[in-house]
Amino acid sequence: MKKIALLLAAAALLTISTSCGSEKEPAKESQRVTSEQVKQKAQQALDATKAYVEQKKDELLKSMDDEYQAVDKKIADLQSRANQETGEKKAELSRQLEDLEKKKETAVKKLGALKSASAESWKQIRSDAVQALEDLKKSYDKVAAEF
Repeated sequence: MKKIALLLAAAALLTISTSCGSEKEPAKESQRVTSEQVKQKAQQALDATKAYVEQKKDELLKSMDDEYQAVDKKIADLQSRANQETGEKKAELSRQLEDLEKKKETAVKKLGALKSASAESWKQIRSDAVQALEDLKKSYDKVAAEF
Protein backbone atom coordinates (compact mmCIF):
# COMPACT_ATOMS: atom_id res chain seq x y z
CA MET A 1 0.00 0.00 0.00
CA LYS A 2 2.87 2.37 0.78
CA LYS A 3 4.36 1.66 -2.64
CA ILE A 4 1.09 2.50 -4.33
CA ALA A 5 0.84 5.78 -2.45
CA LEU A 6 4.44 6.64 -3.33
CA LEU A 7 3.86 5.82 -6.98
CA LEU A 8 0.76 7.99 -7.07
CA ALA A 9 2.57 10.86 -5.40
CA ALA A 10 5.50 10.51 -7.77
CA ALA A 11 3.20 10.42 -10.81
CA ALA A 12 1.34 13.51 -9.63
CA LEU A 13 4.57 15.34 -8.84
CA LEU A 14 6.06 14.39 -12.18
CA THR A 15 2.96 15.52 -14.02
CA ILE A 16 2.86 18.81 -12.19
CA SER A 17 6.59 19.52 -12.43
CA THR A 18 6.83 18.74 -16.14
CA SER A 19 3.72 20.71 -16.92
CA CYS A 20 4.70 23.90 -15.15
CA GLY A 21 6.83 26.47 -16.97
CA SER A 22 9.38 28.68 -15.30
CA GLU A 23 8.18 31.76 -13.45
CA LYS A 24 9.88 34.00 -16.01
CA GLU A 25 7.71 32.71 -18.85
CA PRO A 26 3.97 32.92 -18.67
CA ALA A 27 2.39 29.52 -19.21
CA LYS A 28 0.72 29.09 -22.54
CA GLU A 29 -2.92 28.15 -22.39
CA SER A 30 -2.23 24.82 -24.12
CA GLN A 31 0.46 23.94 -21.54
CA ARG A 32 -1.74 24.45 -18.49
CA VAL A 33 -2.53 21.36 -16.47
CA THR A 34 -6.00 20.97 -15.17
CA SER A 35 -7.01 19.12 -12.07
CA GLU A 36 -8.88 16.72 -14.32
CA GLN A 37 -5.65 15.88 -16.16
CA VAL A 38 -3.87 15.29 -12.87
CA LYS A 39 -6.69 13.02 -11.70
CA GLN A 40 -6.56 11.14 -15.00
CA LYS A 41 -2.78 10.62 -14.77
CA ALA A 42 -3.06 9.56 -11.14
CA GLN A 43 -5.81 7.07 -12.05
CA GLN A 44 -3.66 5.67 -14.86
CA ALA A 45 -0.75 5.26 -12.44
CA LEU A 46 -3.03 3.58 -9.91
CA ASP A 47 -4.45 1.21 -12.55
CA ALA A 48 -0.95 0.30 -13.75
CA THR A 49 0.20 -0.29 -10.18
CA LYS A 50 -2.80 -2.51 -9.42
CA ALA A 51 -2.16 -4.54 -12.57
CA TYR A 52 1.50 -4.94 -11.66
CA VAL A 53 0.74 -6.02 -8.10
CA GLU A 54 -1.86 -8.53 -9.33
CA GLN A 55 0.64 -9.92 -11.84
CA LYS A 56 3.29 -10.37 -9.15
CA LYS A 57 0.72 -11.97 -6.85
CA ASP A 58 -0.23 -14.46 -9.58
CA GLU A 59 3.43 -15.25 -10.26
CA LEU A 60 4.08 -15.90 -6.57
CA LEU A 61 1.01 -18.11 -6.24
CA LYS A 62 2.02 -20.16 -9.28
CA SER A 63 5.56 -20.53 -7.99
CA MET A 64 4.37 -21.64 -4.56
CA ASP A 65 1.84 -24.03 -6.09
CA ASP A 66 4.58 -25.54 -8.28
CA GLU A 67 6.79 -25.99 -5.21
CA TYR A 68 3.93 -27.63 -3.32
CA GLN A 69 3.20 -30.00 -6.21
CA ALA A 70 6.86 -31.04 -6.38
CA VAL A 71 7.01 -31.79 -2.64
CA ASP A 72 3.66 -33.59 -2.82
CA LYS A 73 5.03 -35.88 -5.55
CA LYS A 74 8.15 -36.59 -3.49
CA ILE A 75 5.99 -37.46 -0.49
CA ALA A 76 3.92 -39.84 -2.63
CA ASP A 77 7.14 -41.51 -3.79
CA LEU A 78 8.25 -41.83 -0.18
CA GLN A 79 4.87 -43.37 0.67
CA SER A 80 5.46 -45.99 -2.05
CA ARG A 81 8.83 -46.78 -0.52
CA ALA A 82 7.24 -47.04 2.92
CA ASN A 83 4.77 -49.61 1.63
CA GLN A 84 7.69 -51.82 0.62
CA GLU A 85 9.35 -51.63 4.03
CA THR A 86 8.67 -54.02 6.88
CA GLY A 87 8.74 -54.05 10.63
CA GLU A 88 9.97 -51.21 12.77
CA LYS A 89 11.34 -49.23 9.83
CA LYS A 90 7.92 -49.26 8.17
CA ALA A 91 6.21 -48.20 11.40
CA GLU A 92 8.61 -45.27 11.91
CA LEU A 93 8.31 -44.16 8.29
CA SER A 94 4.51 -44.37 8.50
CA ARG A 95 4.51 -42.20 11.61
CA GLN A 96 6.70 -39.61 9.93
CA LEU A 97 4.53 -39.70 6.82
CA GLU A 98 1.49 -38.96 8.99
CA ASP A 99 3.31 -35.88 10.30
CA LEU A 100 4.09 -34.88 6.72
CA GLU A 101 0.42 -35.24 5.80
CA LYS A 102 -0.52 -32.85 8.60
CA LYS A 103 2.03 -30.34 7.34
CA LYS A 104 0.68 -30.79 3.82
CA GLU A 105 -2.83 -29.98 5.07
CA THR A 106 -1.51 -26.86 6.78
CA ALA A 107 0.32 -25.77 3.64
CA VAL A 108 -2.79 -26.32 1.51
CA LYS A 109 -4.88 -24.22 3.91
CA LYS A 110 -2.31 -21.42 3.96
CA LEU A 111 -2.00 -21.42 0.16
CA GLY A 112 -5.78 -21.34 -0.14
CA ALA A 113 -5.96 -18.41 2.27
CA LEU A 114 -3.28 -16.63 0.28
CA LYS A 115 -5.24 -17.00 -2.95
CA SER A 116 -8.25 -15.25 -1.42
CA ALA A 117 -6.37 -12.75 0.77
CA SER A 118 -7.30 -9.09 0.71
CA ALA A 119 -4.69 -6.44 0.05
CA GLU A 120 -4.63 -5.57 3.75
CA SER A 121 -3.96 -9.12 4.94
CA TRP A 122 -1.78 -10.23 2.00
CA LYS A 123 1.59 -9.59 3.66
CA GLN A 124 0.87 -11.59 6.83
CA ILE A 125 -0.88 -14.43 5.04
CA ARG A 126 1.92 -14.57 2.46
CA SER A 127 4.45 -14.90 5.26
CA ASP A 128 2.40 -17.69 6.88
CA ALA A 129 2.04 -19.56 3.57
CA VAL A 130 5.74 -19.28 2.76
CA GLN A 131 6.60 -20.54 6.25
CA ALA A 132 4.18 -23.49 5.98
CA LEU A 133 5.62 -24.50 2.60
CA GLU A 134 9.20 -24.19 3.85
CA ASP A 135 8.31 -26.25 6.93
CA LEU A 136 6.82 -28.96 4.72
CA LYS A 137 9.90 -29.05 2.46
CA LYS A 138 12.31 -29.20 5.42
CA SER A 139 10.29 -31.95 7.07
CA TYR A 140 10.25 -33.95 3.85
CA ASP A 141 14.01 -33.52 3.43
CA LYS A 142 14.56 -34.75 6.99
CA VAL A 143 12.39 -37.84 6.53
CA ALA A 144 13.87 -38.62 3.12
CA ALA A 145 17.40 -38.35 4.49
CA GLU A 146 16.61 -40.90 7.22
CA PHE A 147 15.17 -43.42 4.82
